[in-house]
Amino acid sequence: MKNTAAKSAITPLLAVAMPTMLLLLLNRGNFAINDDWIFARQVEAFLAGNITLSVLIDPSFIIQGILGSAWAKLFGASFVSLRFLTVAMYAVSLLGVYKILQMLKTPVIVTAIALATLAVNPLIFTSALTFMTEIYFLCFFVWSIYFFLQRKWLFVGATIGLSLLVRQTGVVAYIAVLLFLVMEALRIKNWKNSLVSAVFVTVPVVAAFFVYAVWPRYTQDGTLDGVSNLLANVGGLGGLSERLRLLVYSLPYFGFFASPLLFAKKRQLPKIWVALLLMLSAGLSIYLYKVDVFAPGSVFYIEGIHAKSNFRHALTIFDNTLFKLPFALFVSATVVLLVYDFVNNIKKFLTNTPLQFLGLLLLGSFFINLFGTDFYDRYLIVSIVCVVLILTVLYLEENLRLKWALTSLVLLAAMTLFHQIDFMSSTKAVWEQAGKISQQTGLVTGIMSDDVYAKYFNAKKQNDYTGLISTMPAGGNYKCYVQQYSQDTQSPVLASLTMINDALERKFENPRIYESKKRDGIPRVTKHLGELLYNQEYFSPAYNLVGRKAFVGSWCTTGEN
Repeated sequence: MKNTAAKSAITPLLAVAMPTMLLLLLNRGNFAINDDWIFARQVEAFLAGNITLSVLIDPSFIIQGILGSAWAKLFGASFVSLRFLTVAMYAVSLLGVYKILQMLKTPVIVTAIALATLAVNPLIFTSALTFMTEIYFLCFFVWSIYFFLQRKWLFVGATIGLSLLVRQTGVVAYIAVLLFLVMEALRIKNWKNSLVSAVFVTVPVVAAFFVYAVWPRYTQDGTLDGVSNLLANVGGLGGLSERLRLLVYSLPYFGFFASPLLFAKKRQLPKIWVALLLMLSAGLSIYLYKVDVFAPGSVFYIEGIHAKSNFRHALTIFDNTLFKLPFALFVSATVVLLVYDFVNNIKKFLTNTPLQFLGLLLLGSFFINLFGTDFYDRYLIVSIVCVVLILTVLYLEENLRLKWALTSLVLLAAMTLFHQIDFMSSTKAVWEQAGKISQQTGLVTGIMSDDVYAKYFNAKKQNDYTGLISTMPAGGNYKCYVQQYSQDTQSPVLASLTMINDALERKFENPRIYESKKRDGIPRVTKHLGELLYNQEYFSPAYNLVGRKAFVGSWCTTGEN
C-alpha cells in the first residue's frame, strides 16, 4: 500500500508538474543567463562556419556545440531555442537515472523519491534552463553509469568520451572505471577479462581526447592546441587551500539536496545517539548560519539564484532571520545524517559492486575540484547525483516515511521554483528595458544592467567570435541603468514578519551571502524613481507572499550619479 501511495503521490510531480513548470519558465523571454551567452555565441560561430572556440570557453564544449548547431539549424539559435535543447538533455538525464534505478532493482517508493529529488534540485533545474555545459555533461555521465552496470564497456567508453568533449572532468569517470577493473581483477584473480574491458573503454576515450587535442581555439596571441588548454585548466596547486576550504563549505549542499531521502529513512537509534546527533546539528547550525549556509555559491543561495554580484538584502519569504535560523538547523541535521549513514554503512562500500563504483565516482568528481582554476557550486552536480544514487542503494530494503520525504521535497521544490520564477521574470524585464534604451540611445556597454546583456550584444555588434574584445565601458562610465527593486505594501503579513524579524535581528544578524560583492559608485534605482524611463512590476512569489511588490526600473543620467 505504501509503495502504491508513494507512486501515486510523487509520480505526478514528474509526469505533469515538472514539464508544465519548465514550459512556463521557458516562455519568459529571450535572454542569456550567466555565461551561456558565450556558448550561444559559439553556436552562432559554428553556424557561420567558424569552428575555432572562443578564448572565453574553458570547458571542452565541442559536442555541445555540435548538438547546439544541429538544433539551431532546425529551430533557430535563440536563447529560448537552445534552452529547449538543454531541457531535452535534462529529460534524457532523468531517464538515465530511472534506468539506473531499475537496474539496481530499487523499490518504487525509493525510485520516486530519488527522481523527484533530482528533478527539483536547484542546481540541476536552474542549469536545465540555460545553455551552460552542466546538463550536457551530466547526461553523458549518467548514461556511462548505466552502461557500466550493464557491463557494456564500449558504450561506457563512448559516453565517457562524449562527456570529455563537454567538460574535461569527464576523465574522472574513465579513471574510476579503470580503478574498478583493477580492483575486480585483484579480487577474482582474472586480469585477462579486466584488460579486455579496459581496452574497450579506452579506445573511444582516446579518440575523444584526440578530437579535443586537435580542435582549434583562440587565445590572446593566436591559436592554441587543445592539450595545452587542458593542462592550463587543470594545472597547478595554486589556491589549493582556498579550494579545499570551499569544498568543505560545500557539504551542506549534499545534505540539503538529499534531504527527502535522508529524512524518509527510519532509524532505530539509542537515545544517547539521538542526543549526540542533535547536539552536533545544533553546533553546526550556528556556524552555517554565520556563513549563510551555502558559502561557495555561484548559482544557488538562500536569497536567490545568481545573487552574489552586487548583493543587497531585501525582505522575502526566504531572506529573513525567522526563516534562516530554523533552515540552518534543518540543513545541519541533513549533513549529520548523511555522514552518519555513510559511516554506518562503510562495510557495504567494500562488498557492493554498484556502491564501489559510485563511491569512486563520488570521490573523483568531488576532489577533482581541487585542481581546477576555479570552483562553483554547479560543479557539484554529478557528485550530488552520485550521493542520491548511493543512498538509494543503501535504502533498498528500507520502509521509508513518505510524509517526511514529501515535506522535504516541498521545501526543496519551493526554493527552486520561487527563485527561478523571480530570476527569469526580472531578467526578462531587465533585457526588455535595456533593449529599448539601446534602440533609443545606441548604447550597449554604457547600460548598467546584468552585465551579460552588454557582453553579448557588444560581441554581436563587433562581430566578435574570439572573445578578445572588451565588453565594459572605459572606467565604468555608465550612462543608463536597469535595476530590480522592491516596495512594501500595507499587508498585515508584512507588518508581522517585519516586527518579528526586527526583534530576532537584535540578537541574530541576518547574514549576507558569503563573500558577496557590492559595487561601489553605482546609483540605486530607489533614489531615481521620479526619473524612470521604464518601470515594470513582475510576479515574484518570494516577494509577493510576504506582502511586497517586485519591479524592474530603468533611467539614464547626464553624468551625475
